[in-house]
Amino acid sequence: MLLRTLPDPVPPARHEIPPSYISRLATLHGLDINGLWLQVTQPAYPGAGRRIVVPERLAWGHPEGVSACGLTWPDD
Repeated sequence: MLLRTLPDPVPPARHEIPPSYISRLATLHGLDINGLWLQVTQPAYPGAGRRIVVPERLAWGHPEGVSACGLTWPDD
């Protein structure tokens, strides 16, 4: 599954957590929430059920990268 550029990149809301942001992006662009979640996350470790967000995958629609789109979530 390849990431596609979203037609209207939207920054996260103030104090928004990653799952909420991903859900909002999917809804705004008419995408499947679970499909988008799988595209922008990776397993925490091989074989893990828990997934972690890869900020670079969320920032693909922003030419300036992660910092320009407001992705400043702390690591777990």
